Amino acid sequence: MQRTNQFYVLMVTKDLEMAKVLKTLLENDCFRLYRAASGDETWQLLTTWKPDLIILDIVLPDSDGWEMLTQIKGKTDIPIIVVGKNGEECERPKALAAGADDYLIKPFNCRDIVESAKVILRQETSEPKPSEIFQAGDLAINLENFQVTYKGRDITLTLTEFRILGMLVLHSEQTLNRADIIEMIWGKNLKGTTRSIDAHIHSLRRKLAENIGEHEYIQTVHGVGYRFASGNKLRSSMSGIL
Repeated sequence: MQRTNQFYVLMVTKDLEMAKVLKTLLENDCFRLYRAASGDETWQLLTTWKPDLIILDIVLPDSDGWEMLTQIKGKTDIPIIVVGKNGEECERPKALAAGADDYLIKPFNCRDIVESAKVILRQETSEPKPSEIFQAGDLAINLENFQVTYKGRDITLTLTEFRILGMLVLHSEQTLNRADIIEMIWGKNLKGTTRSIDAHIHSLRRKLAENIGEHEYIQTVHGVGYRFASGNKLRSSMSGIL
């Protein structure tokens, strides 16, 4: 598949009608959508092609959608929007913890997926601020390369988790409420819920703990929101001591 200035989206679903509607909407917004109807077909495509985004229907005819989500995120850094089964909002934390960048449940307005795709890919292609590396002890957050390390070892985060961590770091020692975080990450006119922020924070804390042990970098200020507490002055390679 030859690259142009368009974004390429792989939709993994057996639902042909939903794929047709999304194809029309996405291609009106400079996306190209390709469909894989099964898990096997998906893996065949991914061996030779890397899409900019995957929309993954969790119900597949030949594969466990949850296992596929975990496997894709384990092997690639491709952003994934998960489409859950009817009414299964309770599965949102599970999807985000597994690495999904967004989670929508059926029935939904197809335009919601289009808006989510635009936000995720805008994050992927947005110009980072030059040479911003923040250090809190042995934890380093590189805002230019979207990289987090602890004692030189990489900590793998989803793009949304990294964006939230970066936002908290840039406002170190300040408390950001959930509405502020939603607006900073997704914009004023796009949908986000406080529950989705809580789920991303939970996943972010878990991944940090798995790599650095118990920590209090991300603190909950009850009734208000969250803050990044470095325990001492946070050092930045760009702007000196904050």
